[in-house]
Amino acid sequence: MGKDVILPRESDLTSEYNVNPGDVLTLVFANDPGTADDVTLQVRVIGVISRQSKQTGLEEVGNLSILPPGVLPATVKPMGIATIADIDTSKPVYMDQAMVALSGVPNVIAFQLSAITQLADNLINQ
Repeated sequence: MGKDVILPRESDLTSEYNVNPGDVLTLVFANDPGTADDVTLQVRVIGVISRQSKQTGLEEVGNLSILPPGVLPATVKPMGIATIADIDTSKPVYMDQAMVALSGVPNVIAFQLSAITQLADNLINQ
């Protein structure tokens, strides 16, 4: 079970409310209709991911705050789950092995970010 902590990405909201490490946020997950089944969770901010940090490419999906596994109660389902792995690329075989291993996991779409970045760069530079 994870600790009740959160690592939000810097946004207009975190700036407006001056969210900093050490702050405690109260998250309310509203389930309609009514409030009887709403879930309230308090989490401690352990850091704020800078706007200038590496992007995952999933930012357009919505709030990409990072929560450890097991923090959300079973009644709260995330809109999506993303796992980002940093694979040692000193030898191409490491990436190959990781891609092969991930391809066998149900509902997983594995991709090499550098390949997508290179494709985008090539398209831009045409």
